[in-house]
Amino acid sequence: MKLNIVKNNNGVAALLSVVIIGVVALLMAKNSAMIGRADLDIVNNNIFSSIAESNAESCLEEALRQIQLDENYTNSALSIDLTQGSCIVEVVKNDRDYTLLSEGQMLVYLKSIEVQASLSGGAVMIDSWKNK
Repeated sequence: MKLNIVKNNNGVAALLSVVIIGVVALLMAKNSAMIGRADLDIVNNNIFSSIAESNAESCLEEALRQIQLDENYTNSALSIDLTQGSCIVEVVKNDRDYTLLSEGQMLVYLKSIEVQASLSGGAVMIDSWKNK
């Protein structure tokens, strides 16, 4: 007895199409996730950098307050630990003029600010402000 086996290749083509479409979809999903991760890193960098700058401003504010309370105030390095990070400020006095250099830190992010200030009638006047 002889059997006639009919070979049908239509199923193989459909299976191959499904596999190709699946691989393409998987690659697209992976690329989308990688792009989303890069965007998240950029946002975190901006947030931490802003916090570091805010920390530097906090030290400047404290040093300016100390100058207002005591016109002879100077320091070599005032360090303050903050809730998120830290800061350090140096105050140098020259007659009635002051140079303040503050550095704020948040994790590995650093921001520096240099301020020229003067004392006039008990009020501290900011003459220049430079973000570095």
